[in-house]
Amino acid sequence: MRVIIPTDLSIDSEKAICNLVPLLKDRDVKATLFHCVEPPMSGGSIMINVSDVLVENAANKLDKIKKALLNLSEGTIEVAHHVSFGQFQRQLDNFVSSSDPDLVIMPSDRKSFIERILIGQRSLSFIGELSAPTLITPFNKKQPVEVSIGLAIDQREGMDEKVKKQINH
Repeated sequence: MRVIIPTDLSIDSEKAICNLVPLLKDRDVKATLFHCVEPPMSGGSIMINVSDVLVENAANKLDKIKKALLNLSEGTIEVAHHVSFGQFQRQLDNFVSSSDPDLVIMPSDRKSFIERILIGQRSLSFIGELSAPTLITPFNKKQPVEVSIGLAIDQREGMDEKVKKQINH
């Protein structure tokens, strides 16, 4: 199973990714850690290319998370990483479209209503627009080996007949 796991490289995100190991371990998973470096909001010119430094730092942090995942999974999860530069939503959508994964797993923190309005919540803002099935997981919860998944659908969108038959069985 090919899985993309976006991360903002925060300590909470790293912990959430490591909490996914019981869910992914021993399931023939090829995981790709994804991070997007957004362009700095600066109008001035700088002697060095800041974006190159930010991308390199992100790649180093992803490599650290990759090593932690390999260690925790005892090598049973194949892990790669990818760093993009640009606007997060667009870059993730492009990467998902070009990679054609079986699943995108997005750790999500619990923000208050005001924080969601003022700051936003990336994992939920464009979830229906990705071209792959997406699983949102809480930051601070260890994932069990066996998982029950609830399915929420929009009745107005219509549903493929094959999917309807699988749900009804």
